[in-house]
Amino acid sequence: MLREKFCNPVPFSDGKRHTNPDPFVMRWCGRYYCYATDEAGVKVSVSEDMVHWDYRGYAIREKEYQCYWAPSVIYINGLFYMYYSNIPIEEKDCHEEHLKLAVSEDPFGPFVYQKTFFEKFSIDSHPVMRDGELYMFYSVNDWLGLEKKMTGTCILVDKMISPKEFAGKPKAVVLPSLPQEMYEENRFGDGRDWYTIEGASPVFHGGRCFMLYSANAFENVDYFVGTAVAEIKRNLLEMEWEKYPNAYTWMPLLKKNDVVEGTGHNTVTKAPNLFEDWIVYHGRDIEEGLHQGVEQRNMRIDPLLYFQDRMFCPGPSYEKRPAPGAGYFMDREIQAEEKVFFTEAREFYRAEIWCSAVSCHAGAKYMLYLDYQDDENYIALEMHSGIRKAGAICCRKGISVKICSMDLPKEYCFDVPHLIGAERKKNRFRITLDEDRSMEFKAEILGGGRNGKIGAGGCFTPLKIHSAAAAEGAELYGEELLLMSEFYAIGEPEGFGAAEITHGELRGFGDRLHLAGREICSGTESFTWRTVQSEGSVELYLGEEKLCSVAAKGDEMTCYLYRGDNMVYLLTDGKAVEQGNMELTIVSGISVMSAAHKGQARVTLDAKGLALQEYAYYRAEM
Repeated sequence: MLREKFCNPVPFSDGKRHTNPDPFVMRWCGRYYCYATDEAGVKVSVSEDMVHWDYRGYAIREKEYQCYWAPSVIYINGLFYMYYSNIPIEEKDCHEEHLKLAVSEDPFGPFVYQKTFFEKFSIDSHPVMRDGELYMFYSVNDWLGLEKKMTGTCILVDKMISPKEFAGKPKAVVLPSLPQEMYEENRFGDGRDWYTIEGASPVFHGGRCFMLYSANAFENVDYFVGTAVAEIKRNLLEMEWEKYPNAYTWMPLLKKNDVVEGTGHNTVTKAPNLFEDWIVYHGRDIEEGLHQGVEQRNMRIDPLLYFQDRMFCPGPSYEKRPAPGAGYFMDREIQAEEKVFFTEAREFYRAEIWCSAVSCHAGAKYMLYLDYQDDENYIALEMHSGIRKAGAICCRKGISVKICSMDLPKEYCFDVPHLIGAERKKNRFRITLDEDRSMEFKAEILGGGRNGKIGAGGCFTPLKIHSAAAAEGAELYGEELLLMSEFYAIGEPEGFGAAEITHGELRGFGDRLHLAGREICSGTESFTWRTVQSEGSVELYLGEEKLCSVAAKGDEMTCYLYRGDNMVYLLTDGKAVEQGNMELTIVSGISVMSAAHKGQARVTLDAKGLALQEYAYYRAEM
């Protein structure tokens, strides 16, 4: 099945050009909202798919202020909190940009000013809710501004007591260390070379948190997006950050090419298929030339891939490429006072449901069905305002049991939209509330080999589903690799025997792992391997044809396998040893290999001297 294709910069429905510097993208009720820098106010646009956008004007304008910089927005329990910076209309010094807060009940605004946090230069906020705690990443000048070396702007993180108050104990996250991060040499005529690190954008993936940042100035040749990485800790203030690959080697995630420059200041968001990560950033067309005082930064999007401590982006792109993937179901505005079922509950899926319930004197209670066969056989999530809990229920042949539950925050308001995420891997479920609190459990029902249904229903409670989406796929780690047998046959009769999971890795006996037998279908897979012998390699077969062989360069290797559009693509940070009939291109140290295919030949991988650490699969749907 072919994906729609698009070309950067992303288009707008009115056919006009709408510049979007410093794009901050928020997903809310199944739509994407972009907030952007502008002289007169904060601009807002909306999209269903991240590709096609509608411009909706200004989310905030204050008569006595100008130069609205780098807004960010977070939705919490019915309110939208916007963090932004600007300066008085009569002010000429951009160093008077101060971080402020405005609030709205609507993502389009109008946002109303609440307070100014600092009476000092403070910009480029990025709020993050994690384990019930709110954190803020932002940039300031006074942390390093009076140093003799590496003077300039850097990124800090602080905990928020509430959306309106900083804890006041910030910690440095990313500091300048590279000549390419210099904004201007001898900027103030006193010998200080000024460096700029800004545009914080954290991304959580596996056990790592990646910090994307922008450096120097968007007018400069070397303006780029760099990365730092940290092991995830429960308290984000305790994380130790290291630039990739180190503090003194320049290896940008995004930088100028022959067509696009000024690539920087981004956010990262999930595609509609709920699996792929995409970076949203601004860039300028080189052929236009740089015109001082004229805004030229357009919104662009490109996919992101992960290779252990490294993020990889095949951009900035300027030719047609496949659009962000879609799931197998998407719908909006569903009333569910009684049971309503949206789509099938596949064996491996992710679903996102934005919903709100009407409370009365008796409270509010509703059910989200994760796998429903009939009234006597189902797995569901019960949301109960009275006891303020979310509980997982399994009903089998009419006998129900509450498997587990978690407390709802005391401020949790049932009559405003909340996001409930569900992830299923066979009999394993994970529920997430508002991309923050989560619980995991196992449950099985009698299905007779049939896929059940995903749905919802109010318990004497009017329930509104603002949006619902589902996508097929899975990410397997540790003991979950037991489920690899659902995707591949492990070993073969005359071959290498079975395998076992030890220390969270899937290893074949003799350290040879044979993964056999998936037919070609549209989708993406990734394999993260660890070297367990002096030489580790993977051979890829399509039917009986050996397509290629790749070898690990170090302790780990990641392979992405894309199938569809009558083509097979392999992307790896390993080394191509044999490429057969596949075409090979090296992009920023990543080997990109491709070959045409026809029919439904099966894919087989033969790994030698490697253990499988992680596996991911998501199906391409349009």
